[in-house]
Amino acid sequence: MPTQTSTCFFLDICILLPQTLNISAKACEDFLKKNRELCYISSSVYTIAFKMLDDAFDWVAKEIQENFYPYLQKHGIESLTCRDARVFEGFFSERRSQLTAIKSPSMYFEMLRRMEHWTVAQIHTIELGRKINVEMFLTALLSELSRVYESLKAPLDAIEVKNITPKDEIKSQVALQGIRKFEDIDHLASAIQFQFTNNVWVVFVTFDEKHILSHQRRLLDVCALHCCKPDYAMDYARDVSREKTPIQYYLSISPKSSQQESFAKAIESSLHVSIK
Repeated sequence: MPTQTSTCFFLDICILLPQTLNISAKACEDFLKKNRELCYISSSVYTIAFKMLDDAFDWVAKEIQENFYPYLQKHGIESLTCRDARVFEGFFSERRSQLTAIKSPSMYFEMLRRMEHWTVAQIHTIELGRKINVEMFLTALLSELSRVYESLKAPLDAIEVKNITPKDEIKSQVALQGIRKFEDIDHLASAIQFQFTNNVWVVFVTFDEKHILSHQRRLLDVCALHCCKPDYAMDYARDVSREKTPIQYYLSISPKSSQQESFAKAIESSLHVSIK
């Protein structure tokens, strides 16, 4: 029987933040439930994910604080009743139109959607004939926004962060494989750097077909980095665990292509690890 080689997962931002499609969300949930202890996020993923959350929270909070009262006054509403739910359809529709116009990240829409759902649900719970003070409702709304922020942040806090500053030489090699987005280059370079520094296989888990998975073959052939969707991650981990360690695997490639030679030199010069 071959010796089992250590394997771990590095997660892309899209695995940790809410998915637009329910089937994708279920795939993430199932994967993390079974493999959380083997999952890490690089410091680059952690930093950007938190910035996305913070920026979305700040925008939604500002929009609610500045426009909630004026919008209700515009519609002649001084207190809220169970018949006022449709008023908020227009309020949240205006906010979504703004986000669409400035091409905001999906996190903004997700946070706004959750606030809309909560708002309408709360309005529907008001007893017939009863009125709710607008100021009290606004306070509760902002409190719920803070709760939503914490719930979205929880998956990030649950995964161990690997503090990695990706080397320029490795980032250049990732870019040569067709990766164009600066943040994706950092995330992938961090995973590669961890893999060869610790001599353990890393499977980079992502849904990003356009920017990452479309370059899956080149990332594997040249950088020895496996990338896949969460549906296949356990299969990848099982298969690579039967391989030699990453360093021994790369050393065994013969003859190496010019791209592989270039990558091996980058690893040696930046990490002082010989894989030529």
